[in-house]
Order: sequence, then structure tokens, then C-alpha cells
Amino acid sequence: MTKPNFQVVYARLLQVIPSLEKNPHRALQAIRLINEWIADCDVEKDIIPTIDAVRAKTNGEITTPNWFTKAIHQARDKRLNTVNHQDAMRDTKYKTMMIYRKCGRYINAADEKFIKEYEETKKP
Repeated sequence: MTKPNFQVVYARLLQVIPSLEKNPHRALQAIRLINEWIADCDVEKDIIPTIDAVRAKTNGEITTPNWFTKAIHQARDKRLNTVNHQDAMRDTKYKTMMIYRKCGRYINAADEKFIKEYEETKKP
């Protein structure tokens, strides 16, 4: 973690969540989250643009810095073109269903629907 990066992110969060200065619990949460974000994500490419984008989409008041965590990680994953955890879970479920089908194990209607939808989205 570089101190200037931390200060940039914290200053942006203070603009978006002014109540951080008045709430020590939220301020400590922000410090922890910012350190996590900086360790995993690029400040200029992932964190700052995502904070701005989420704020622009939000109608109400944002009260916690945790509001941004999922979006920041998604921005990082998109930029790095890494496999999304949910996609990996879907791939695993599909493979399991195929093993079940091959072994003659009963697959319910919901699983059949999942298999059909999965195969349609994975077609080249």
C-alpha cells in the first residue's frame, strides 16, 4: 500500500460518504476496505472510476464504504479478464449435472432447465 493511493481513495470516499468523519466505526471500516482494495486493485483503473460510477447510479445516500467492494472487484476482474467466481460455479454445476446424467442419476426439472440455459449461453 502506498500512502498517496490511500489518501486519494479516502478523500474520494469522504466526498461520497461525508458521514465517515462523524462515525468512527465507519471510518475504521473504510480504512480496512481501502487497504484491501489497494492490495488487490488498481486505484486509477478500478477503484476511483468504480466509486464514481456507483455513486452516479445511486439515488439514495451511501452510508457504508462496503457498498463499493463488489463493484470494485468486478471492475478489476473485467479489466484483468479473469474468470468470474459465479461463472466458475456455474461451470462446476454443469459438469456435475453431466456426470449425474451419464450415471443415470435423477435430474429434476430445475436442473434440466439449468443445463439447457447453460448450453445455450456457452454455444460458440
